[in-house]
Order: sequence, then structure tokens, then C-alpha cells
Amino acid sequence: MSLTEYTDEQLEKELARRKAKKTIPPMISEPLNTLPIKGACKEYIEFLYSDDYHEDESDNYQNQIFKAALEMVYGYDVWDYVIEVISS
Repeated sequence: MSLTEYTDEQLEKELARRKAKKTIPPMISEPLNTLPIKGACKEYIEFLYSDDYHEDESDNYQNQIFKAALEMVYGYDVWDYVIEVISS
């Protein structure tokens, strides 16, 4: 495909996306509050051993752990970066 097949707006959006991907957020030097990830992990383990366990619901717990881990390592503002990269 030739670049002439794209609109200026499409090209600018792609350029913005590429620039955003180059700007990786720094990891914070001291982890933030570890209680959210500890709590999410504890809830997940308790869920695995409970009578309510159902494999389809496991993803919810894994998403909570993933979210808590990213926030603990990169800070609560990490989602601004993630949204910028995904939406551009």
C-alpha cells in the first residue's frame, strides 16, 4: 500500500500511536500499597478452593491481580498510558 492511500488524519493518528509507544512509563522506585495485590491474590486462592469455583469466573480474579500488579509497579496513572497507546 502507498502512503497516498491514507488520509492525513489516519497518518497523524498512526504517528501519535507510534510516539506514545516509545514513551514507556517509568517504574516507581518504591512499590505503592501492596494490599490490593495481596487481597486480590488471597481472594483468588480462596475462590479456587471454594464450592463456588467456576472456571468461567476465574478471569475476573486474574484481571484484578493484573490490574493491581501494574498499579503497584508503575503507579496508579499507568492506565493513562495504556489508554493512550491503545486508543491512538
